[in-house]
Amino acid sequence: MVITHSTNAATGEAMEEAVRQWNEASSTPVVLRAPEQIERFFEGLELVEPGLVSIPMWRPEPTGIGEPQFMDEFGAVARKP
Repeated sequence: MVITHSTNAATGEAMEEAVRQWNEASSTPVVLRAPEQIERFFEGLELVEPGLVSIPMWRPEPTGIGEPQFMDEFGAVARKP
């Protein structure tokens, strides 16, 4: 199973305000969840390393154009044990 999900772990109130504005203008609302809430979706499954992390931190490869930056989108891969 693969999941990516929006959170406010990196930018806090700035992300909350962006989502508030989005939800006012959109018919498809965004729901932010804390990393701990997202991790619950994986109960009973085995997380693949590095687990649930900010997307750029999931097995980052050196690129020569800079370091991965922590962002408000978390993701993980899991499999049945």
